[in-house]
Amino acid sequence: KLAKWVAADVRPGDAAAWLTLDFRPGEAARWAANGFSPADADAWRSSGVDPDIAARRRDAGVRPATTD
Repeated sequence: KLAKWVAADVRPGDAAAWLTLDFRPGEAARWAANGFSPADADAWRSSGVDPDIAARRRDAGVRPATTD
């Protein structure tokens, strides 16, 4: 199973955190490439935002919407 994560350029030590949040290897790789932690990526993904758009919004100081 770990081979899929390594093939997607996700560090083996990070795979468990991504998997816990139900990310697939390729999806996790896209978020990680944009500098997101698994928790931050999950918050943006819950908002329905693409990783590239989320990165631009984050860089502009925008935070993902919360459901609290």
